[in-house]
Amino acid sequence: MKDERKTRGWSQADLAEKMASAGLKAHATTVAKIEGLDRAVRLDEAAIIAGLFELSLDEMLALKRYDQQSILDVFLATAGTSANEINSIAERVNDAFVRLQVEPGDLVRRSHESVDADLVPAIFRSYMAGLPAQEAVSRLIDARELLRYAVQQASVSDDALAESHGGTDAAAVRRFLESFLPPDEFKNPAEGGE
Repeated sequence: MKDERKTRGWSQADLAEKMASAGLKAHATTVAKIEGLDRAVRLDEAAIIAGLFELSLDEMLALKRYDQQSILDVFLATAGTSANEINSIAERVNDAFVRLQVEPGDLVRRSHESVDADLVPAIFRSYMAGLPAQEAVSRLIDARELLRYAVQQASVSDDALAESHGGTDAAAVRRFLESFLPPDEFKNPAEGGE
């Protein structure tokens, strides 16, 4: 986006003004955050921004060049932020779950001690909510760990890649990626394929 903006001689404020005219809430700081990969872009925003540059969304995403490192950088920023957000959500759900005190023994005791007839159904609902709440927290933690692992894999050094996969040159990368494809899925253009 920054390259496209600069190619047109637009400042960040100019682009923000054009974005605002197209219906997006945008300021120069919004553009700076997007360009600095500190703010994700929603699909609807990306489509509008691409239109401002008179590009298709596909062209905008590739920026008329295939820049896998930029795409990877966006992924790293998004996944890292998302892992932290998931962690915060898991902690809040777990705290709420702990406050439910859904141990069956505690609930039975509270139901016997209660003189409030409305409390007994609430105790039952608390127990029924506790089981899926525990599962939800567990799945959130799993999702966070998977995102962190993805970030770790995306951040591995060139030396580590070369050691684990036989190199980082184009041929080694192709061999590695082709190993995931079914036979005959990829035809090498040099061999008369598509």
